[in-house]
Amino acid sequence: MPGKFVAVSGTVLCLALLGSPQTVMGGVLRAWGYDNVGQCGVPAGSGYTAVAAGGYHSVAVDANGSLVGWGSQTLVPAGHDFTAISGGWGHTLALRSDGSVAAWGDGGYGQCTVPDGNNFVAVSGGYCHSIALRSDGTIAAWGWNEYGQCNAPTESNFVAVAAGVDHNLALKADGSLVAWGLNDANQCTVPAGVGYKAIAAGRMHSLAIRSDGTLCAWGANGDEECQVPDGNDYVAITCGWWHSVAIRADGSLVAWGLNDHGQCDVPAGTGFLAVESDWAHNVALQIPEPATVALLALGALAVIRRSSHRRQARHLATGSPTRTRVPSGGRTGRSPSP
Repeated sequence: MPGKFVAVSGTVLCLALLGSPQTVMGGVLRAWGYDNVGQCGVPAGSGYTAVAAGGYHSVAVDANGSLVGWGSQTLVPAGHDFTAISGGWGHTLALRSDGSVAAWGDGGYGQCTVPDGNNFVAVSGGYCHSIALRSDGTIAAWGWNEYGQCNAPTESNFVAVAAGVDHNLALKADGSLVAWGLNDANQCTVPAGVGYKAIAAGRMHSLAIRSDGTLCAWGANGDEECQVPDGNDYVAITCGWWHSVAIRADGSLVAWGLNDHGQCDVPAGTGFLAVESDWAHNVALQIPEPATVALLALGALAVIRRSSHRRQARHLATGSPTRTRVPSGGRTGRSPSP
């Protein structure tokens, strides 16, 4: 591979060296899918450099390094030093240029209680937990841990992380995969071998890009979320709860899986550099095609992960997040009510 893939902000950037995050050329925002509280009502303007999707909220980094949020979560930390973001269901993580992490939103299970340190290079928000990658290749995890989703592996050779609802994926420097957490649909039963270069995690499915540009998926497939499209030109991936989205080398989008809220009705055209999905909506970053071609030539195309992110549920007497029937989706899961 031309560089190591480090999950930052729900976006995986192609980097020359671990711990040297780069931002993409600024672009405009696009969003589609479920829009009950304005999570798809993107701000106007251009120059945005990173995007993230939460359960019912969306976040972006603007050209000044400041955060902007819309949907159910509009209050964001002040500052002009943010380089990466990742949306959890009801919480959000942001990476500062000094390597420290900020977290805000629902934190009832400790998912916003960030570990000390300023050597973080990647963040990823799950349903009620958070994970981060350090510059030394180790992984930190915190928050709700009923399924062992915060029992991160102890090795120090990781280059990317992706948080799903209750499970996580990590990519090693040799291109092999590791997973931990809930495995009720084999979403943690990773394929053997090496040669993987990007990862994404959904509710009960997982996704990866091989070094040859083809896609690989495993786990639940009730809505054909693991029925990956053909082709060997994929450079970016992201997972919602029951759908997936990918970016091709020409900057166009493709989506598959559950489409009850239009989450698979991707915008036409090219120039897409980043996309992130959550329960049933997506947020993407797009720039004019000539700039996309230039980025491809430089090897700096933003490649995606989606770790599907989820909102903090109400605290029950049991201390566990609420589980209920998701309306319109046909799947049993946590309530999507804001």
